[in-house]
Amino acid sequence: MLKRTGISRKSRMAGLAVCAAVLAAMPPVSAPDAIAGASLAYAAEKDAAISKEQAIQIAKSLIDITDGFVNESAQLLSEDRYPLSSTPVWALHWQEKGNDRMISVTVDAVTGKLLNMFRYEVDQWGSESEKSLSEEEAEKIAADLLKKAAGEEVSKLSKANEYTGVTNYYTGADEYLFVYTRVENGIPFPENGIQIVVNKQGQITNYNRNWYEGSIPQETVKDLTDKLKESIKPSLQFVSLSARVGDWGAKPSYRLVYQYSESDPAMLDAVTGEVLTPTGNPAGEQKEMTPLGTKIRQGDSPKKLIDEQEAENIANQWIKKFLGEEYQKGTSSGSGSSVGADGIVERHWSFSYVPAKAEGDTEEIRLEINDRGELTGFSTDEAFRRGEEKKVDSPVSWEEAKESAVNLVKTVYPDRLGEIYLINTEATKNLQTSSLKYNGSYTVTFGWLKAGVPVESAQVYVDVDAETGKAVRLWSGNTSQLADVPALTATIDAKKAIEVEAEHREPVLSYFISPLYQFANAQDKQPTPKLVYRYLGEQGFVDAVSGEWISLDQLRKQRQPQDLEGHPAEAALQKAIKEGYFTVQDGKAEPDKEVTRGEYVSILLRLSSTVEVSRRHLDEKAKPLPFQDVDVNHPNYAAIQQGVNRGFISDKGQTFAPDVSITRIEASEMLLRLFGYGRLLDKPELFTAKFSDVPSQKLPAAVISDGLGLWDTNGKTTFQPNAALSRADVALLVQKAQKLAEERS
Repeated sequence: MLKRTGISRKSRMAGLAVCAAVLAAMPPVSAPDAIAGASLAYAAEKDAAISKEQAIQIAKSLIDITDGFVNESAQLLSEDRYPLSSTPVWALHWQEKGNDRMISVTVDAVTGKLLNMFRYEVDQWGSESEKSLSEEEAEKIAADLLKKAAGEEVSKLSKANEYTGVTNYYTGADEYLFVYTRVENGIPFPENGIQIVVNKQGQITNYNRNWYEGSIPQETVKDLTDKLKESIKPSLQFVSLSARVGDWGAKPSYRLVYQYSESDPAMLDAVTGEVLTPTGNPAGEQKEMTPLGTKIRQGDSPKKLIDEQEAENIANQWIKKFLGEEYQKGTSSGSGSSVGADGIVERHWSFSYVPAKAEGDTEEIRLEINDRGELTGFSTDEAFRRGEEKKVDSPVSWEEAKESAVNLVKTVYPDRLGEIYLINTEATKNLQTSSLKYNGSYTVTFGWLKAGVPVESAQVYVDVDAETGKAVRLWSGNTSQLADVPALTATIDAKKAIEVEAEHREPVLSYFISPLYQFANAQDKQPTPKLVYRYLGEQGFVDAVSGEWISLDQLRKQRQPQDLEGHPAEAALQKAIKEGYFTVQDGKAEPDKEVTRGEYVSILLRLSSTVEVSRRHLDEKAKPLPFQDVDVNHPNYAAIQQGVNRGFISDKGQTFAPDVSITRIEASEMLLRLFGYGRLLDKPELFTAKFSDVPSQKLPAAVISDGLGLWDTNGKTTFQPNAALSRADVALLVQKAQKLAEERS
């Protein structure tokens, strides 16, 4: 059963499906409203040549949509609301009865072409007897769909993965990606083509078509291959390798690298010789990121957990910065939680306030505090009306909006202004058009720095009401990961990085088209292609410390387990890896490696975030960690601290032995406490001896876990309570625990 967090998983997946096609075709952008409108239902005013019924039939003829799936919606979106098409499209959504499985399909409402498809499978490794497909077998499935869906366009496509894609497409550990690049006049067009993802069970999980419909330029070009190397210049950035290869279950692994940011010189116009940025704009002088101030927080974020009352006390201190000493509580409050890659649950609470002696309809200010005691959000009543269409006749200027946003950031982060900078590129300016049109607001984006170097994906967003110029909302994205960014210093310069890159990528004449968000203010919606020289080939970047080439292709291969074939628990391990319980290093899942007690606690926390289990301890006052052998630097410190607070780890005793292998009886006890059987575990007198090798005090854990089907004892009179558990054992245990939770729901 899914946890209740305010938004159902079904709703989240449906929203993801509507946006999936857009996101797959566009590079990461710096504001969340880049596709504002694309995720909203909107009836196109134009007549469509393809009816709803015809669109549904087209989807069913191409995609395996079984009878168990019910068509829940069919929305006609205008080209204003679907930026990847110059014509209206049908956005179709199917949901399987009684399940989280869903399929989203986008069909061109004029031509009937399949544009995008997204399939979400909650459990692709459900049977231990399933055999995974090889890459060659999966490619045949992709080729069959390509032949049926692409029609005459197949003749203009390259072989699968003949050219490396220019944008990252994150596939799961059990998926294969096939990129068919458009080729015109013998020249590759990397931004155009068709991408197909096939999972190892033979299901097509993604189909994305990106195709410029206008005329392709055929101009005379110059040979600029030699000039290219002298004209480009990457810049420093901290990037998470685990995120770049789609390993979302792993803790972020940041590296200091050279790569091309949105404003760096990255390619040459093959006709004029002009130096261009990765987005196709003329390259100007590279500027360093200028922080808003000089103060830098010393040390990592607090590790000690606080409870709701302590959070409210902190919020009461913060509100004085916004309302002064005179304030009173508002009428709204709330709480929630989120789960990090390591399975740690972060709780947060919101508290509302109004000015003292407020009367009538007074706007509230809401502050959000997390269980580390940090202010993580600010909003006003106006922020909650952003989803409504709001036209502003005389909006404040972009410059005024930025000033208002900067002032709010300075108020919220006075001790960290040396780590924060304003992202003020042409793209961020252009992205405001849709936000102004539909929400009557601006979104101002700020990035985070580590030793003066930007950290990928760590950002703060501020919404500014375009009518009043007032900052109405602040929220952060991935700032919790900043503690994982190592303190590194570059030992090579950009010139050396270019030489290393040239050893792995080649200067290529290719077609290029600017991302659509660059043209949000333009009269013509769709940009036109141009011929450019740029380095293409192996995806990756240069390590700024070692000077080595980091191949993303190689990293993706290394995260595919090579040591599971034929293992009795292969299916369970594949599922556990996919869901983030275990990571793969250098192609090794190490199925027989023993799991430590600390690691097992982290696994249980991840399990508790995906199924409905006993949560009665979650709102209790945070307990101090009593163990002398678990200090704050231990990798499982936060998990063990939460395990104590959640009640599935006993707080008795002075040691925990986090690095000792977990045993069958210990694993049983922790899991059963998580599921709410703690009181029975403390009453051994209620149980009759069933296993000859289990001491009476541990008998409840053995009998209950066996009775629930968590272990395959098969009627044996021994339990092997002290046997250490391997990764394979734990993967099977997690799978059975998930099944148990589903049966209990």
